[in-house]
Amino acid sequence: LLVDEFQDTDPLQSEIVRLLALAGPERERPGLFLVGDPKQSIFGWRDADLAAYEGFLEAALERGGERFQLVRNFRSDPPILAEVGAIVAPVMRAEPSLQPPFVGLEPDRSGALDIASRRPVEYWVSWEAAGAGGGPATRPEEAAALEARAIAEDARALHDEAGVGWSDIALLFRSTHRMDAYLEAFRAADVPFVVTRDKHYYRRKEIIDAAALVRAVVDPLDHIALLAHLRSAAVGVPDAALLPLWRRDFPRLASAIAGPSSAALAAALAAVDGIAGELPPDLPGLERIAGWELSLASAVTTLAHLRRSFRDDPAADFIALLRRRSLLEITEAARFQGKFRLANLDRFFRRLEQAMIDRGNDMPAILRTLRRSITEAPDAQEAPPKDSGEDAVQVLTIHKAKGLEFDHVYLPQMGAPHRQDDELQLFAVDRRWRAAKEPQYCLLHSATPGWHEVVDRARRVEAMESVRLLYVALTRARRRVVLLGTWPAEPLPRPADRARSQLDLVHSRPGLGSPAALARRCAEQDRSWLDEGGVRWRFLGLQAAGERRGARDGAPDWLPTADEVAAQAADLGGRQAAAAARMSRPRHAGAAAAAAQQLAALASSLAAREEGGGAEPAAAGSRDEAMLVGTAVHRALEKWDLGAPPAGELEAARQRARALLATWLPAAEAGPAGRHADEILRRFGGGALWQRWLAIGSHVAARELPLLSPPDGEAIDFVAGAIDLLYRDPDDGAWVVADFKTDRLESEEALRARAGVYATQESVYVEAVRQALELDAPPRSELWFLWPDRLWRGP
Repeated sequence: LLVDEFQDTDPLQSEIVRLLALAGPERERPGLFLVGDPKQSIFGWRDADLAAYEGFLEAALERGGERFQLVRNFRSDPPILAEVGAIVAPVMRAEPSLQPPFVGLEPDRSGALDIASRRPVEYWVSWEAAGAGGGPATRPEEAAALEARAIAEDARALHDEAGVGWSDIALLFRSTHRMDAYLEAFRAADVPFVVTRDKHYYRRKEIIDAAALVRAVVDPLDHIALLAHLRSAAVGVPDAALLPLWRRDFPRLASAIAGPSSAALAAALAAVDGIAGELPPDLPGLERIAGWELSLASAVTTLAHLRRSFRDDPAADFIALLRRRSLLEITEAARFQGKFRLANLDRFFRRLEQAMIDRGNDMPAILRTLRRSITEAPDAQEAPPKDSGEDAVQVLTIHKAKGLEFDHVYLPQMGAPHRQDDELQLFAVDRRWRAAKEPQYCLLHSATPGWHEVVDRARRVEAMESVRLLYVALTRARRRVVLLGTWPAEPLPRPADRARSQLDLVHSRPGLGSPAALARRCAEQDRSWLDEGGVRWRFLGLQAAGERRGARDGAPDWLPTADEVAAQAADLGGRQAAAAARMSRPRHAGAAAAAAQQLAALASSLAAREEGGGAEPAAAGSRDEAMLVGTAVHRALEKWDLGAPPAGELEAARQRARALLATWLPAAEAGPAGRHADEILRRFGGGALWQRWLAIGSHVAARELPLLSPPDGEAIDFVAGAIDLLYRDPDDGAWVVADFKTDRLESEEALRARAGVYATQESVYVEAVRQALELDAPPRSELWFLWPDRLWRGP
């Protein structure tokens, strides 16, 4: 039995090997051959356990096994192996079950790099030129830009001047944070590259669902994301319910939700109410998801809270609320391979929070990244890039590079801090449970008393693994390794368990000089510096500053005047504002959108006149309440059975409207709103409109007829809405488009003004019906004002 990479086994895998090779009668056991290097155990996040590795080795040796040290290295040139020992030996201190002893490597050959101005080991210091914000105070994004440009230029020169193959060059990242800056620099320098990623990550269902929720929160008009969220495991809306929801105009209602106190939330919840009753009761499998409508209502409410939080809260608070209220992690934890799903979601949320912080909540850019990641994920590489035969610079994580080798290796962002996680997790367990130990866990941010011991050990394991990760990164290089990072002015050696970055580990290397003093020497001599060990020190900001000076020296004589610059800036500002306004247009609009805007203007005008005492009093009740009352009345008329006795249907309509408002509004508001709706229907049941309603009963073609039509102009892509009533006039057979209006109007002047407001909306409905039915002439239009009992005919 041969087991390779044995240092990466977890306790369960070790137990399986033990049962196969060490348990049972000796004559029935196979021979056992283990190959492993504990210095390369870097998969602790995947449950690799050095304690299990050491325990198994001890058991194997007790049964007569033998151990052999393999120290001859056939990959790297001697200067690189010497540097590996100088950097790693001081920080890789043996500690049982946590860290193996460092064992130096012996080179198999005596090679030397023979490329002008390059050395086998180079330290590039990512400092901006001295001054405010320069030197050790250089910001991470500026350091990444310096590193990216320097690496791209160096790779270009290696290929063009020294004939180095692109695929013999690699960038190894500890994490992919800010990787885009390096890829952009490669593009600018025309350097071909291939990024090795896990192509399945963004195609995993839990990641698609999480990304859909984020998109639905941030972009209310992304109805595809809304649909994906509704169908996710965390919400669970059956496909059979989607069409009824869409018939109730749910996407538009959900788009309007801005927060938990908005009337739009009540309207969206009203659309959800009773939706389960519209599904066929004999639908296969429906009984297994009983109560899905409650989950849907909760999801709509959660959407409101998240949109409010995204608008008002810091990124960390928004992400915390997103994780807590969405229940994505708890749902996925209960599914098959829940542990892996949780790890994927944790990675997703951490990346999203960091992206929001880095980009200052530039959510259009983050949304583009999410959509592109999911869309382009199938094209990402997964097989080891060296097997692909593609001649391109290899860009990958250190974990992905394990087992690979390259002539020239760059290790960027070595000063980037390790992840710090001081908060209690939403859901976590101690994966080292034993029967003799009390289980420790953290559930909904509440931990057992012994959980801090689990966390402390996990931090120490991660710190020890960081040393081994640095060892693996350094030993990928055959001819040359370049370490890049933002150094402090003086080295600050720290024990491995207190190191905050990989660069902190390098500080313990013997013979390090003062970066500040080296920077002064390089500035004086305008070149890089070789220290006593032959290591080349290069300060990236000095070179960049020199290039900027050269660019200024060669600047053209002509420059625009201050007035010309101001005029151009003003013009550019106007163009940017116009472009932003165009880009912020909704993809669609409701047919009543224009009417709603005019109503708002009319209300403001009436309010101003009322203050001056020159107009009739404004209607009682809030506008939001009036809208809900109107919706309830429309719903009641939509459900009216035109073939049933009218008196009974009128009473049923009044009860239906009151019941709807009772579910949409708090008790203190539902009473007045119910009485308002009741009075509208009472007036309707005793006037001229009532007689018209009874007369057209058998001539009604449709109620709440969905509408989708082209836009009138360039503002939107399409117009959507619903026609309240479409019927044929009993007298002449002409088509009539009618709209119910519940406005509380008391004068002819107010009625005429309101009819003018609704004229645009009616014209959209009339033209849509004319086109749909291919009529020679447009149908007539009518406004049924229910409160004053007036029928207003359009032109």
